[in-house]
Amino acid sequence: MYWRIPARYAITAAVTFIISFVLLGCWNYFTQGGKYSYHSIVNSQLIMILVSIQVSSIYEIVYLNKERESDLIKMERSEKLKAQAQLDALKSQIDPHFIFNSLNTLSYLISQNQEKAKLFNDTLAKVYRYILINKEKDLVQLKQEIEFASNYFYLLKIRYQTGLCMFIKMDIVSIENYCIPPLSLQALIENHFSEKFMLSIHITISEEEISVVNRKHGKNFDIQSSRIGLANLNERYSLIVNKGITVAQTQELFTVLLPIVKAG
Repeated sequence: MYWRIPARYAITAAVTFIISFVLLGCWNYFTQGGKYSYHSIVNSQLIMILVSIQVSSIYEIVYLNKERESDLIKMERSEKLKAQAQLDALKSQIDPHFIFNSLNTLSYLISQNQEKAKLFNDTLAKVYRYILINKEKDLVQLKQEIEFASNYFYLLKIRYQTGLCMFIKMDIVSIENYCIPPLSLQALIENHFSEKFMLSIHITISEEEISVVNRKHGKNFDIQSSRIGLANLNERYSLIVNKGITVAQTQELFTVLLPIVKAG
């Protein structure tokens, strides 16, 4: 790569010297009768060589710029394909994660209360329909995600009845104008269960972000988790929104901040 430019100049100078020497010599001999001296011919050759090098330099600059633009386009495309591949891999984790926890819950209910199991199964069908429709999307309406999170939370209420509460406060007028990666709230609700604390979750929606706060009280739930919720969510946010989530934890509170996107 680095030797190409000096080599081009050397070849240009050599070819120009040979061709100009032959042409000028023939022109001087046949048309001017040897009027011009050898020194004059050499000076003319030097001028022609300099002009050729200048033209070659212009060509090289244009060529290198186009090659650089082509490399940048290829690099950008490669990065997009890489990011999309990562995003697809992360999306593929959602279904097994959700099914894993849901089947554990349904299995428990079948052994304890068949009526609850049927109600859980019917509600699960509605929830899973949302997943099937939106799992390939990068963003969904915030309104739809809140409705889905409420339905998902209802599934938990079916099993546990008491000890679970969720409050949603909206500081923005129209949640239809904002978007969020699908299954974001569900991932946080599930993560709190994996931490084995009684769920008292407070969701506050503003124009910049969603604050999800869980007030922790000791109570052991037996829902198993594949433990990929927060890591998955953070990576999806980084790829889709170009912002990560913010996690803060104290002895009493577990807080996650989710950026939201204004719909274009």
